Amino acid sequence: MKVLIVGGGPSGTSLGLWLLKNGIKPILFEKKTFPKDKLCGGLITPRGRKELNLLNISYKHLAFEPPNINISDGGSLNLSFKNDMGIELIKRQQFDKLLVDEYVQRGGTLKENHEIKDINTEKKYITSAQGEKYFYDILVIAEGAGGRLRKKLQEPKLQNALCLEYKNRDEIPSRDKKSINVYFLDDKPGYAWRFDNSDETVLGIGSLLNYTELKNKFNNIFGEVHKLKGAYVPYGLQPRQSSIKDIYFVGDAGGYVNSLLGEGISYGIASGRALADIIVNNNNSLDCVLRENLSFYLSLRNLFFSKTLSKLNIKLLKKYQELAIFICKEFILRSDFTVFGYRKLLQYFWRYKIGQ
Repeated sequence: MKVLIVGGGPSGTSLGLWLLKNGIKPILFEKKTFPKDKLCGGLITPRGRKELNLLNISYKHLAFEPPNINISDGGSLNLSFKNDMGIELIKRQQFDKLLVDEYVQRGGTLKENHEIKDINTEKKYITSAQGEKYFYDILVIAEGAGGRLRKKLQEPKLQNALCLEYKNRDEIPSRDKKSINVYFLDDKPGYAWRFDNSDETVLGIGSLLNYTELKNKFNNIFGEVHKLKGAYVPYGLQPRQSSIKDIYFVGDAGGYVNSLLGEGISYGIASGRALADIIVNNNNSLDCVLRENLSFYLSLRNLFFSKTLSKLNIKLLKKYQELAIFICKEFILRSDFTVFGYRKLLQYFWRYKIGQ
């Protein structure tokens, strides 16, 4: 079976690694050369750690675990708790290279500096910028949210959020003060983040706002900085898989990003595993679990950011801070992709209230 993968990020390499495990040797195309820079906070959740363990990827030498987690709305809500879940930070430049090196070492074919310019869906081949043609049985697009191939195939658009980011290497807090900080925005779905890695602090913001509005919010939270980098990330209701036979999307290109937190690494890696199961076993059960998970968090996001309910949500979270921390750990940062649902959430809230 000829499987071609366009895009060398975590989702593309994850798919490649899972196909190799099943005796299929794909070709992975990357338009840049590794190591390549990538705008990303680099958050590895328990979900991501599980996915990497399934692939037998040893990444701990690249990871840093800040001791504290802080969640704020920029005003009255301030939740602080210990990072006892093992949430880690990685640098995407190093992480992506680690994954693709593993892919090559395990027998995968990598073609760097190969940008794919065109697709012929009738004769089933792709054309690189060098004019080379590659025929496929299965074509997988993993080029990210801003890729051009989705538009070329006339597939439905992704709902993307704009992200801006800055890496500060000048003012680095001491280890005991390092933290993962999330600041929810007050008027639009989205949030800002400050992640203290081992030798740098990553400042970022993402939302359904235009560049000027988003930059102003960034400046209000973090102060004005120069050389902000920008990129698009899927953030909302996403379309189904491609309607074109034998063409699939994974990772950001397929909208596999948590619709509440914007978490994408674990979902991208898991979407590669899910697609490998579809290709090898014609089994879409994991993909269904992922989509149900993403749909749940989108509805949770809409509830959290509802104009009529957002102030009430903040008041409840502030009043019941221990419960809010529990919800963050158990429902938002849990270690798998299963969905508890609102009934379970209400049960926990009721039990907590009775306990008080």
